[in-house]
Amino acid sequence: ETLNLHKNNIRGNLLKDVDALAAACPNLKSLTLFGNEVEKEDNYRIHTMAKFPLLRSLDFSAVSAGDRERADEYNEAMVDAKAVRRRRYMAQ
Repeated sequence: ETLNLHKNNIRGNLLKDVDALAAACPNLKSLTLFGNEVEKEDNYRIHTMAKFPLLRSLDFSAVSAGDRERADEYNEAMVDAKAVRRRRYMAQ
């Protein structure tokens, strides 16, 4: 339930790495990616919280009720955007 990847120099398509990690470890409650390049990505914290719905701690900081609410809204917006892209593709 806890994964610490502190300063592991994770590189590449960083938010996709978070997505892959969430698929592999969906029940994480505590995750530390502090010191990795992914921290510099736009929406890193909210994206990560959205991908791990059970997460209670991210990078040594508690996930508050407000954080969870914003992460859920972010996730809904991303799902909606993906559905719009899919409909556009199918309409071509």
